[in-house]
Amino acid sequence: FLDDEVAIILVIESNSTVDFSISPNPASEMIQIQLSNFSSETQVILYNIQGQVVLSEIKNSENGNFAINVSDLALGMYFVQLQSEDKTVSKKLIKN
Repeated sequence: FLDDEVAIILVIESNSTVDFSISPNPASEMIQIQLSNFSSETQVILYNIQGQVVLSEIKNSENGNFAINVSDLALGMYFVQLQSEDKTVSKKLIKN
């Protein structure tokens, strides 16, 4: 390394697996989200391909399942981000 260069190494370790599924995907009206290892209160944020927030909701689910209406969204690709406590995960959604 040169004198003005800095090397940064980031290691993230986690003992819990955080995951969710979206169905159907592609979707036209409603999507079902099924969570694993999330608390009952989860923030759902949908971003369009330009990174703009197009939907943001707080969902409370004891069984880890809930529905989101996507019928008003324009056709295209979106990113669904779920945040709960210190966990954040994202997946791609296609609206058709």
